[in-house]
Amino acid sequence: MAHHTFWQSHPHPPTQRPDMEEAGMMRPVFRIQDLILGLSLMALACLPLALSEIVRDAGVSLLLPLTLIGAGLAWLLAGWGVRRLFSGIVLLILGPLTLVVRIGQMGDAVFEFIRQSFVLFPAFFNRVFYETPSDVSLFLSSRETLLQKALAFSGRISLWFTGIFRGVQIEDPVIRTLIWCLALWLIAVWAGWQIYRNKKFMLGMLPSTVMLAFVLDYTGKEKEILWLHLALLLFLYGLTNYHHLQKHWDTSHTDYADSTSIDTLVIVSALTLVLVSASFLVSTFSIKDILDDFREKRAGSNESQAESLGLESVKDNFRVTGFGNGLPRSYLLKAGPEISTQLAMTISTGDLPPMSRNAHPNVPRYYWRTLTYSIYTGAGWTNPPVESEDIPAGQAVIEETDPSYRIVNANVTFPKDTSERLYWTGSLVRADVPFTAAWTRKTENASLLDTDMLAAFAPVESYTAESVLLNVSAQELRDSPSVYPSWVRNRFLALPDSVPERVLALARDLTASEPNAYDRALAIQNYLREFPYTLDISTPPAGRDVTDYFIFDLKQGYCDYYATSMAVLARAAGLPARLVVGYANGSYDLERAQYIVTENYAHSWVEIYFAGIGWVEFEPTASEPVIFYEEENNSDPTTAETLTEEISFNNVFSSLLQNTVQKAWFPVVVVIVLGLAWIGVDTLRIKRIPPAQTIQILYKRLRRLARPVTGYASRNQTAHFYALNLNRRLSEIKASPRLTKWIMPSRSEIDQLTELFSRSLFAPLAPSRAEAEQAIKAWSSLKWRLALANLLSLRKRRK
Repeated sequence: MAHHTFWQSHPHPPTQRPDMEEAGMMRPVFRIQDLILGLSLMALACLPLALSEIVRDAGVSLLLPLTLIGAGLAWLLAGWGVRRLFSGIVLLILGPLTLVVRIGQMGDAVFEFIRQSFVLFPAFFNRVFYETPSDVSLFLSSRETLLQKALAFSGRISLWFTGIFRGVQIEDPVIRTLIWCLALWLIAVWAGWQIYRNKKFMLGMLPSTVMLAFVLDYTGKEKEILWLHLALLLFLYGLTNYHHLQKHWDTSHTDYADSTSIDTLVIVSALTLVLVSASFLVSTFSIKDILDDFREKRAGSNESQAESLGLESVKDNFRVTGFGNGLPRSYLLKAGPEISTQLAMTISTGDLPPMSRNAHPNVPRYYWRTLTYSIYTGAGWTNPPVESEDIPAGQAVIEETDPSYRIVNANVTFPKDTSERLYWTGSLVRADVPFTAAWTRKTENASLLDTDMLAAFAPVESYTAESVLLNVSAQELRDSPSVYPSWVRNRFLALPDSVPERVLALARDLTASEPNAYDRALAIQNYLREFPYTLDISTPPAGRDVTDYFIFDLKQGYCDYYATSMAVLARAAGLPARLVVGYANGSYDLERAQYIVTENYAHSWVEIYFAGIGWVEFEPTASEPVIFYEEENNSDPTTAETLTEEISFNNVFSSLLQNTVQKAWFPVVVVIVLGLAWIGVDTLRIKRIPPAQTIQILYKRLRRLARPVTGYASRNQTAHFYALNLNRRLSEIKASPRLTKWIMPSRSEIDQLTELFSRSLFAPLAPSRAEAEQAIKAWSSLKWRLALANLLSLRKRRK
């Protein structure tokens, strides 16, 4: 097999000092083409490294391998001499399609569908020839699963681009990650192809340089990696020019010193250092201020589009600290608390009258909240500064709510000590005692959807609080768009840079195939509820992110760990979330018609913001019942398995055929992808086997494909006689002048392939690689001409 260097083999091997090189007395210290390859990959790697520090959803473990694989695959296809068409299909269709399957978490569904497709074919033939009953339920189920995931993912893509075109920011980290991955893939394959195939280094690296400069300029991040990228480009530019010159010297048999490579390396390094240093100093004193002014002028126009891609100007980052007005300074996660059955409070809501102990009513379930947290620190939760407001007794703190909200009047009594904070369920409207409200956001109209009250303070022994609860269905939550007010995005999607990449990747993978925000929240909640509940845990190690520690190491815990992990995963998945602390429902005293809340009911849970609806409660803790939001449509869809049990095989097959026609795009895509994959593998195999074997395989394919035209030929028939007979049969086929003209060149192609086949068998010298390439080129056109001739001959027979 021929050896390919980075720039392809020399047309004529160098002849200088052959005896000394063969004796091993003179070896190059390094290969310039290998150095160019390595440094080119380093220059390309600067872009994914920068993006992983800027775009929260795009981790280096995903972007860096993606970039290197894209560039490497383009180099391999270019180096192997694969045709441009097939290379384009692999790099521009199969590559992006693979990214969609990977990021959309559709790999298992695709694999299962392909596996069931292969199982279906023999089952069908057994049914046709042996009348053996066949079960297609698994195939139907796998097809529907894949279609549902594909349609859900395509819907999210469509929604995201609609938001981009309309200037509306759609929070979808999965689609944002896909866009960046596709951009990096295209940049990488462009660089690999241009550098190796077209020998255009600067043109190949231009997109990555422009993208890197734009991203760093817009976000205002430190530009050290850009200077590293530029330094590598300058260094590589000098090396590639020297390498071209060296090839010219070798071709023209011009002698040069053995130390030229080392001298060139030193000179290019020095020039690169000088030029980059000078550019850095110049930009520090002059260009930086100009760029800042330019960025301020354009900030408003492209803000929503940039934020949709995860790019955020450094001046807009939400970073607040400090507390006041008696709020707890922090909420740190630690070892399991001590269980106490001391009475905390009793609450009467008037929902049910007093009744006998033997009664079994449907007791409403509530969460008694007292405080919310919005800033995650990695070790726990804190809150931003608040605005205090004294609220008189009976005065409403929010405007009139929608009639669909349910009003709850809770009479709260603290049996022993005076409480400093109020407790309520849902959203507090008013209390019959004066209290101090702690606001992080309050508007003039005090809208429920546009305010954020952290807590309410009042030294009381008892009080009555009026609050409102959401009365929302699961379908309404599913219909809520992922478009949030800026104050919600800035505060309740923020995560510290210390959150490990694998936590962000887990959130992306858990929610990738879910079509809407509600189902994404359920996917995270259901994942966490698989973890065992226990209070017997130790304090997290110092410096460890508690979410990462709970999910990947501890894998068990109590409510604080569940709620914190869900809030963090929800934010990473683009769902605004906050932590709420207070008490769970408590036990219900039927005779007194009140909730008995003891200290062991102390609890924390999660609220997620839904556009147009407000904050919705979720329960990720495994020891607590799931919060259920009623489905408007309670009818269960009929499964494919049930259909198969009720109808015969013929009906199943007819239904399958009808559904396939209705949704024919997907099977067609699968067949095309598999066909192209087979063609690609076969092409690479043909190119890599010995030339004689290549020619003989192609000739056998010629005989096999031409069988409908010639019929079965005798094995004793010589290759040239067979070619003569085939050409005669082709000339007898009657067709339109256009088709006849297209088939006509097959005569010369058949003769060429026949001659090469004969020489591969009888010539004293084995065929060369160039002759094998001639055979491949002839066969690439001849097979399509023979396929057309077969169709025309079959039509003639039918007539």
